[in-house]
Amino acid sequence: MINIHLCDDDVEVIENYRYLIKKYAMSRSLDVHLQSFSRGEDLIFDLEGNVSTPDIIILDIFMDAMNGIETAKKIRSMGCNAQIIFLTTSSDFVFEAFDVSSFNYLVKGDTSDERFREVLGKAITTVEKKIPDFFNCSFGSESRKIPFRDITHFEIYRRVMRVHFNQNETFDFYETMDHLSETLVEKGFVRVHRSYLVNLKHIALFKNQAIRLSNGEELPMGKAYQEDVKEAFNQYVAENW
Repeated sequence: MINIHLCDDDVEVIENYRYLIKKYAMSRSLDVHLQSFSRGEDLIFDLEGNVSTPDIIILDIFMDAMNGIETAKKIRSMGCNAQIIFLTTSSDFVFEAFDVSSFNYLVKGDTSDERFREVLGKAITTVEKKIPDFFNCSFGSESRKIPFRDITHFEIYRRVMRVHFNQNETFDFYETMDHLSETLVEKGFVRVHRSYLVNLKHIALFKNQAIRLSNGEELPMGKAYQEDVKEAFNQYVAENW
C-alpha cells in the first residue's frame, strides 16, 4: 500500500488531484490510501507520533498561517522521510523547496496532467524500493507503516488481526492468518500456533510448548507447528549469527 497525503487549502485542487491519483493507481493496479488536509498544522498534528505513515506528501506552499515551506521544515524535523512534492502557484520558492529535500516542485497551471502522473509515478517507484522494509496495514481511515524489525508477532481472533510492535503497541486490521503467514515467511516470520505468527528475530527462548519473546511475553506453540518453528529458527540463526 502507498500512503499519500494531500495538503492544500483549495478544495477543488484537492479533489482534482485525488481524482488523478486514483486514476493513476487504477491504471497500475496499485493499492493507494489517500488522506487530505486543508492546513499545514492539521497535517503536522496527524503526523505526531506516526511520522512513518505517509510515503508521499503533496504540499501546497501558499496556505494561511503555516505555509508549505514551514510545514515541510517541521515535517523533516519530526523525522518524516516521505517524498515531498510541492504543487503551488509560483516558482519563487523552488530553492527553499529543495532545502527540505523535496522530490519535485510543480507549478499549478503550468503542470499538465501527464506531467503530474510522470512525477507521481517516479515518486511511487522510489517508495516501492523501500516498501519491503515495512509492513503496511489499514483499518477504516487509519493506517500504519511499521518496520518489520519492530514487529514481535501477529495474533488473530475471528477475522480481526492484531499486530504487536514496539514492545507494547498494537494495531487491528482485517486479514486471514493463512494469507499473512504465506506473505511474510520470506520476511522472517513463522507460524507457531493457529492464532499466532511470530518474528523469528524476537524469539528469545523455547519452552515445552511455548516460546518467550524478546519483550518477555509468552505465546503457546501448537504441537503441529513445533518442528517447522524450530527448523525455521535454526536456519535464521545460521544465516544471521
